[in-house]
Amino acid sequence: MRAMKKSWNKADRVLFLAFLVFLLALFVHLQLPHSVFASGFLFCAEAALVGGIADWFAVTALFRKPLGFPYHTAILPRRRQSFIKASVTMVQKEFFSRRKVFRHLERLHLMPMLMKWLGEPDTRAKVSHHLYHYARGFLLKKD
Repeated sequence: MRAMKKSWNKADRVLFLAFLVFLLALFVHLQLPHSVFASGFLFCAEAALVGGIADWFAVTALFRKPLGFPYHTAILPRRRQSFIKASVTMVQKEFFSRRKVFRHLERLHLMPMLMKWLGEPDTRAKVSHHLYHYARGFLLKKD
């Protein structure tokens, strides 16, 4: 049998890189214990590694059980339909409610823009031409 080859995604590779940078910073700090630069480098590398581990665990816990952790993980696969319904409801109520749509339309000041556009000579001529041909065609169809 072939051994299963684990593919690492970009987040896993960045987390591993943060671990390597932490090891490098720890080595530098142990070689230069009184250096402010070495202490600062170790502090930043440690913060990056801890933050990366926390983010990895949180995001992984949404989709599956990380490290076999049994409680309150794999939330999205278990509650997929309720998340979809809640997302649709939120978009409908928050982004496309009638009140919000009309409020945005009021901010555009459509009527003054339309009146200004219709007041231009070229626009007036085009609209008049189209209305004339529409009315003519409509009247020719009538007895």
